[in-house]
Order: sequence, then C-alpha cells, then structure tokens
Amino acid sequence: MGLFGRSPYNLRNVDLNRNFPSANWKELANARAGTRAASEAETRVVARVLGDFHPQLLVHLKDSRNGGIVNYEGEIRPRAEQVATLLSSQVVQGLGEKTSGSVENYALTRLNCPSLTMLLVREDSNEAAWAKTGEALFALLGPTQAPLSRIEEAESSFNGQPDPFDDTPAQKPAVRRLKTADEGNAGNVRSTAQSKSRAALPDFPAPVPEQGYLELPPPGGTP
Repeated sequence: MGLFGRSPYNLRNVDLNRNFPSANWKELANARAGTRAASEAETRVVARVLGDFHPQLLVHLKDSRNGGIVNYEGEIRPRAEQVATLLSSQVVQGLGEKTSGSVENYALTRLNCPSLTMLLVREDSNEAAWAKTGEALFALLGPTQAPLSRIEEAESSFNGQPDPFDDTPAQKPAVRRLKTADEGNAGNVRSTAQSKSRAALPDFPAPVPEQGYLELPPPGGTP
C-alpha cells in the first residue's frame, strides 16, 4: 500500500515508522502511531524478522524531497560520515530518537543495534538512483572502526582451536576389533550362508510416476 501509493501509511492509516515497539513509542493525537505499539501486522512481521536475524547494523533507505541526509543512531558515526561523503550529504544524529515508534529507535533500544538512515534525493529512474547510491551501499559492507560484533566475537572464540572433525575418536567401535584368522574364516562362512538364505527384495507394487512422489507400500505388504 505505502510503496504503490507513495505514502508512509498502511490501509489503516498508520505510519509504520511510528508504530514500532521502541522505548520512545507514544500514542499521537492523530492516531498516526497506531492505538498501541506494534498494533499493525506489517510492523510485527518486520520486528519478528529483525529479532530472529539479530542485525549488526540496520540501514533504512528513504527518499527525501529536501537535500540528502544521513542520520545515525548509536556508535556508528565514522561509518555515517563515510557514507555521507560518498553521497555528498550532511550528517545528523538522533532523528530516530525524536520520532515516536521509529524503527531506528526500536533497533537501538530493543535490539542494541546501531542504524543508518539514508534520506536520498529522488532520481528520475532506478538506474540513476543506483548509480548514485550503489557505492555508498557497498561501502557499508567494508571494514569498520566499530568494536567486534556479536557474530565476530563468536567466530574469533574458535580461532586456534582444533577442528573437532579432525580429532581421533576417544574409543574405537567394537566392530573395528581385529579378528584372528579362524574368526575371519568362520565369519566368511556365516556371511555366505546368510546371503544364500536371504530372499530378494520385492518390487514396488506400483510403477514410479513421471511426476510427483512415489507412494510407498503400507507396512506388512500390500492390503
């Protein structure tokens, strides 16, 4: 609805970027923020995805009728200045904190995740927009001066440790016990006798279909 109608509101006339269950959510007089935090299904879906994904950095892209602005929340100022330089935009801080129920404040206060909001000047086409912003977006994937993230800390904790798949088993399986010559000959005789007495496996009662799945026979044979 919002994308096709070029509007921040959904069908219930709620601005989704005022509806997140952030620490600064409050009900607005014009009901723009919804009747309660996360009252909208769209908000709950995004909040669930963010909670499951545990992002290290949230990037919010928006168009702007004014000049380009890069807003940051949390300890991410060097990255914000880098992106702003590539976009020839100004850097500001704390717009999400001043916005009731914003996704930026939700990320910072509920997910402990910094955010960058890139308010971009509208371009004539998608190609023109990508040509102007692509380099800045790729810069977000580069190295940063921020401390190690939770994921990086988890990965670094395994450095220098042996690969568990390279370790020899603590106890050899019983079937690996070396057999004597007599035991081996006896085992071969038994194995040959068992193979002769073992009946061939029955064929499936129905041909394999060209499409779909193969219906297996019920336990105990065909009814």
